[in-house]
Amino acid sequence: MKILIAYSSKSGTTRECAEELAKKLSPQVPTLANLDESFPDMTSYELVIVGGYVRMGKISKNAVRYIKENEAILGETMHTFFICCGDPESTECYFQRSIPRPLLDNSISNMSFGGDLRIKEQKGLDKIWAKMILSSIKNNNISENMNEEMAIPAVVPENISRFADEIRHCF
Repeated sequence: MKILIAYSSKSGTTRECAEELAKKLSPQVPTLANLDESFPDMTSYELVIVGGYVRMGKISKNAVRYIKENEAILGETMHTFFICCGDPESTECYFQRSIPRPLLDNSISNMSFGGDLRIKEQKGLDKIWAKMILSSIKNNNISENMNEEMAIPAVVPENISRFADEIRHCF
């Protein structure tokens, strides 16, 4: 089966997750394409996987644009979506806001792989935002009024494995 994994990555997390997913789909050897460099032609693929990161509550512009520009092709091709984000409770909301409903409804699976805050990889406002989030998490974890500790965002390898398993069931 010819598989495309097209992704958009800002700090490298989504790229690393896409690479790990490709390994887990063995013996298939997916084509990896960075949407921040170019938009590959998906017409020759039997399965298209599109992934992106989430910033400020939105899936990356290049991933969303690629999906919307290829909506008709995706509608006729097996497809699935993943995101990397530090807020797993909002995963479904991110997908619903960014991806056309018919594509979501006919997708093999839609999943968040978690995410991390790589402050050294961030620039400008993203770096300030990441530092504020980490500071807030640390401060809230020592607050006496907190019922639960807030977790520092992290990639969830089990989600990548589960996603790969769901995809493998289709071929």
